[in-house]
Amino acid sequence: MKFNECLKIYRQRARLTQFELANKLMVSPATISKYEVGSVSPDINTLVHLASIFNVSTDELLGLKEISNKTVKPIEYSSDEVELLELFKQLPDIYKYEVKGYIKGIISSNN
Repeated sequence: MKFNECLKIYRQRARLTQFELANKLMVSPATISKYEVGSVSPDINTLVHLASIFNVSTDELLGLKEISNKTVKPIEYSSDEVELLELFKQLPDIYKYEVKGYIKGIISSNN
């Protein structure tokens, strides 16, 4: 099995949309779509991050090992997180990048 097929299987098992996975990786949903159709491959850091999100090895994610039958625990969101995500989805793309930059700035200034 190829990486793009494995990625889609693991994303769906985790009950994540392309948009949600894109937010976790801080990439666009279009990038996730390109990964899943096989037109683009992620860099090594992104690959490791994906494996961590799905709690699988990079070999499993790359299709070098058979896909395991272990269940990926769905991510549970608080009502505030769901509300923020719904509001974020309504923003035009240009504002989404501004909001992400603002959030990253707040986080880095508190570390």
